[in-house]
Amino acid sequence: MLIEAAAWRRRTRLPDDLRDELLALDPWLFEEKVRGSIHEVGGRGPGYRSTVDAEWMPLTVVASGARLVVWGKGTKWIDLPPAHPWMREVTLEGPDRILLVSELADSHPGLSGRLEVRFRTSRARELAAWLEAPPA
Repeated sequence: MLIEAAAWRRRTRLPDDLRDELLALDPWLFEEKVRGSIHEVGGRGPGYRSTVDAEWMPLTVVASGARLVVWGKGTKWIDLPPAHPWMREVTLEGPDRILLVSELADSHPGLSGRLEVRFRTSRARELAAWLEAPPA
């Protein structure tokens, strides 16, 4: 089935209200159409089984002094302040590639497994440093 262009743009692009909210925070990183993937590893729980398996998609990544937002496929996958306990792992996988890992149970009690978000950005090193020790 073909997805019409307007519907595809709505799914890969931030909704206007969220875009306006994030731009008001004066982000130091705002990148759209970033090549990335979302992977739920072992996502299970009562009445739930992960349907996301290392799916590559265009992501929007926004970082401001207050929060990191990763949006893709019509969903906010990450919306956390830097150094939040739910961000269990931040790994540089290359000079322009970063891996963010959180436990599903942290944000969804009753679920087990991990959420892995990988993407490319020219500011990967800066983002990793900011996530591990945000500026005061």
